[in-house]
Amino acid sequence: MWGLVLEEAWEDIASPYLMTTQSAPLVIVPVFLLALLAIWFGARRIVTPLQKLEKQAASLALETSKQSATRSGDRGNSQSTIRIG
Repeated sequence: MWGLVLEEAWEDIASPYLMTTQSAPLVIVPVFLLALLAIWFGARRIVTPLQKLEKQAASLALETSKQSATRSGDRGNSQSTIRIG
């Protein structure tokens, strides 16, 4: 049941694998780009509200520190209590 192959065309052997390896980048690259795009939009949906919150918190802290500085100047001491609400 043994046979000897003297010559076989390269295309006959490699054709299915060659077609797969040639078409793989056509599938992988768009999927990769879509994944990057989804990650970017997802990160923006998380980061943008956090940045707005940070700005509002900094603004509130600055306003509160100015108010407490004027109040502590009236009382003559440097300790103050911050009350939010």
